[in-house]
Amino acid sequence: MERLGIEESEALNIANQLCQYGYFFPISDSKNLVVKDDSSLYRFQNPYYWPWQNRPPDNVEYAIYLSKRTLRNKQRHGLEDYEIEAMSNLKKNLANKWDFITGQAEEQVKLSKGLKKADKLVSDSQERAYWRVHRPPPGMVSSLEPCPVPTRSWNGSTRTRKKTIEDCRREVELLKKSLSKTRVKVSQALESMVQHVEIYMEYDPLITPTQPSNPWVSEDLTYWQLNSPLAYRLWILARSMAILKLLTAAVKSLVVVKLN
Repeated sequence: MERLGIEESEALNIANQLCQYGYFFPISDSKNLVVKDDSSLYRFQNPYYWPWQNRPPDNVEYAIYLSKRTLRNKQRHGLEDYEIEAMSNLKKNLANKWDFITGQAEEQVKLSKGLKKADKLVSDSQERAYWRVHRPPPGMVSSLEPCPVPTRSWNGSTRTRKKTIEDCRREVELLKKSLSKTRVKVSQALESMVQHVEIYMEYDPLITPTQPSNPWVSEDLTYWQLNSPLAYRLWILARSMAILKLLTAAVKSLVVVKLN
């Protein structure tokens, strides 16, 4: 915080937002995605579960996750009340897919048995934190708001419109125009770019920084030292001009008084 120059409250706010979006989560408290100012431990989320990696999960994936937990140890992986209610609703709504859901859950449980104990604990905590973000308990607000505009995808699959004759003609015209354009080899383009950079290198402040360097960016005070006499002279000149204006105004007022 000292290096970035931010306050403690601002840093805590950023940390809470990253935690609520699921980039890391507390190890001891999996229900509350909040950063506490104490000695609590946190774990970074697997990049596979980051929000921007995948689309929002559907009900089938959530049903597989809940079914998988029912097949494991109830003391450690038992469902909570709202999860039991959600599973019963999913079982009614996805009755035609329930055999597929249970089969996928059993297959994933078999695969998890081959992992080491430490890896299994980490994987379980990451998956639970992922669903805590996307399927929060009742009364808890999710930071991932659903898109208000309907997307073109339906059930995860995109429907492509068939091309018409006009579309094919337009595509042919675009290809003909692209063929008529002149092409340059990559080597020639690179040579011309290098020549351009070499010619205008002295005028590019990103490549050739100005001398002396900017004291607001670096800690070099050469610029201030070189321009300090000039700045002092300008200040003296401005001060003398102000005094001269005051004197002329005073003389004019005296002349007006004498004439009256």
